[in-house]
Amino acid sequence: MDAVQFSTCALSPDKSLVLKQNMTQESEVLSMLEARMSKLETCIVGSPPNLDSQTSGNTVCDSLLHTNTLVATALSGREKVNAVLKRLDELERYVDPMFEENCSVDTSAKIETILSAEPQIERNLELAQQFSTLVPLLDSKQVRDVTESSGRLEKLTLVLLDSKTRADGTSERVMGLIEQYNAIIQNLTLTFEHWDNVLTRAELSRQSKKEID
Repeated sequence: MDAVQFSTCALSPDKSLVLKQNMTQESEVLSMLEARMSKLETCIVGSPPNLDSQTSGNTVCDSLLHTNTLVATALSGREKVNAVLKRLDELERYVDPMFEENCSVDTSAKIETILSAEPQIERNLELAQQFSTLVPLLDSKQVRDVTESSGRLEKLTLVLLDSKTRADGTSERVMGLIEQYNAIIQNLTLTFEHWDNVLTRAELSRQSKKEID
């Protein structure tokens, strides 16, 4: 402090005034930073009356150090977890979507990839050739005249719908007649079975009377 006072006294009045102003400004800046840090700690941790006994008086830095200590204690002795944490940067690089584009693949691997996709490539080539042969048909006059025939197509659609409606009605009537036919046949079958049983009993009764006579 004496050296600072001596150097200040040794300076000219103007320079001494400038030095004092600079020191005052630096002190104000530090005070502002401390106030902002205190306000930030209050927003994150809370005001002292609202804190519990464990966190009362702790700053953000103290809380971070305490958290770091707890994490380090929890990870101590867990070699697998520590090994994974050490390779987090490597894992993030592998997960990056741009990793495949940035990594260099040797020629043999590229050739093997292309050969494995050869059947699909040949199939795509065949489809492309078929499409190229069908392109002239798409540009034909018949296809271009489809829009002009839209009125006729609408009339044909109405005719088809009417025919379908009548066909559905005919199908329903035929199904009804078939059900009636099946019912009649079933009744006739039951009637024939009944009369067959009656005749059988009559014949048996007649034979038994002849044997008695």
